[in-house]
Amino acid sequence: MVDLTPVLSAGAVGNPAVTTRKPARASATRDSEDSNIGRRGAAKRKSYESVTKVEVLEVYDRHVSSGSKCPLEDAGTETGVHLSLISKWANPKTRQEIYVRAGDTKQKHLRKKARKFTGLYADMEEELYTEFCDRRARGRRCGPLWLSVRGRSILKEQNKKAKAAQQRFDAAAASGYEKPTSEAEAPAAVDSSAAVEIDGACYVCRSATWGPEKHPANTRFKLVSRKRTNCKSKSKENRVPGLLKWHSDYFKMLRGDNAPGSPKIHEKWGRFGPKQRVNVDQTPLGFISGLQDTYEHKGTNEVWISTPNGSSLEKRQCTLQPKAWADRDFCVEWAKRTYAPWAKGVAGEKVLLMDNLDGQLTKEFRDFLKKAADTLPWYFLPQCTDLLQPVDRHVAKMLKLLVAAEQESWLEDDANLDKWESGLLTASERRILLTWWSGEALEKLWGKHSAQKAFDGTGSNLTIDLSDLDRVKPQNVSNYAEMLLKALKGVHAVSSVGEGSAVSGRDEAVLENVPAARGGGESSGDDMDYGAEDALDSDDETALHDAGLEEPAQPYWIPEGMCAVLEPPTQEVREKHHSFQVVPEAQLAEAKDGSWLTFEHVN
Repeated sequence: MVDLTPVLSAGAVGNPAVTTRKPARASATRDSEDSNIGRRGAAKRKSYESVTKVEVLEVYDRHVSSGSKCPLEDAGTETGVHLSLISKWANPKTRQEIYVRAGDTKQKHLRKKARKFTGLYADMEEELYTEFCDRRARGRRCGPLWLSVRGRSILKEQNKKAKAAQQRFDAAAASGYEKPTSEAEAPAAVDSSAAVEIDGACYVCRSATWGPEKHPANTRFKLVSRKRTNCKSKSKENRVPGLLKWHSDYFKMLRGDNAPGSPKIHEKWGRFGPKQRVNVDQTPLGFISGLQDTYEHKGTNEVWISTPNGSSLEKRQCTLQPKAWADRDFCVEWAKRTYAPWAKGVAGEKVLLMDNLDGQLTKEFRDFLKKAADTLPWYFLPQCTDLLQPVDRHVAKMLKLLVAAEQESWLEDDANLDKWESGLLTASERRILLTWWSGEALEKLWGKHSAQKAFDGTGSNLTIDLSDLDRVKPQNVSNYAEMLLKALKGVHAVSSVGEGSAVSGRDEAVLENVPAARGGGESSGDDMDYGAEDALDSDDETALHDAGLEEPAQPYWIPEGMCAVLEPPTQEVREKHHSFQVVPEAQLAEAKDGSWLTFEHVN
């Protein structure tokens, strides 16, 4: 005997909806109890919906068609329904009734699902939603205040138009013209009672057409309040062409196109191996990295977390220079004290990927990297570092989270906690603690969150054989690997294939026999030079000059938005342009403007 519990087994078809009948009410007399003997087991008895019965019958029919010797028992075992019920439902007459009732149930469900609810002022909602989509496409903010003000204006404009149409209609009727016979020719009715008033952040049009996030209008148009995730001047979709251009130029550089001398080209990695690719960026780190949330009683208005010296240590702990950013002197000192000692321990030429910080664009900084550290500086596309820079790919954020975890572990000691809450930590002790926490966090960071993943996702670990192209996934940019593959197919060779060039069969198949250049060559004039390579040293330049030959001028690249000047800028230029770059006069020989220019690069 099968025990039909209120919940069917996991193998029941379609998880049938089950309802439990109420047990019969006990009688006060023995005769009444004897008369209810036939209702024994009513507490366990169930009723099944028609749709569920149809599903059970389909299972039964499947076992019958498969030649099962006991289709009733097999269907009962699979669905969890007693075989006596299945036998009853399988009766042709009963089966027909079940199918009819199940069809009616499905039709009701479909009609209910397809019903479209509209607001009282549907025309206003549609026009407001159209303007909303247009503003969001241009990156404009649409808050509750804009929705309320703009919605009120649209409603007033619609009422004015309707009122004017009604007046024209009445005037025409008074002049003896025939009245329109169809509703389409008649003017829209004027809603004289459509009073609009501001109530907090939303306006109310008698039925609160548009309002808070959970309002039916927002539900109809699927609108929710979201925090900002991108504050760039362009959306990610508008920056995709620039990303493809940068990766194409980066790919050509890795192949050795237009490279000075004869660099070694690896079959997979090209000019630079994975250990020879470096990224540098600056991010602030305060003494208090965590301690931003805590458990508290529900409904508490003020959440208090004790911190030493208030909230002043959340922004910074110590100042390494007078300015709040890495200036030119700081960048040069970093290259001398931090980067150069590390670079000496890595064999071969390196490439340093970085953003367009003014201190990293100076000739002094680039020359030091080239001569003292054997490093090629390569700059990211402006306004795209959030998509191209490995440090910005969760590495900096993860480091701060790990520092906060180390800080919380340190506070588990009662002695440290007392010193923390009493404010007895000196500035020197805080600097030492911050160094300890950062060191421990870095060890955990490279152990759990490898930099390899960040370099792969941003395309900094791009290979010339395109073996790992599917790993290039800029954040929230879909199908980028496919677009990048199409862009790389259009990359043409800038010189013939030299001896020892590494072009794999996969590279030839994917790029349609695009050859890889090993030696120097001439790049397209439309290409942006993201690097700063010195083709010849001073001795070679002297020899060429004595022989009557001249080295072709290298492009001098100026990032977008910077001002190129021939001399140190005047106060007027400083006020007009926040950033500038002093350019040798020889690089601006073809320039028409005599004082200062704003451009991207000059060939």
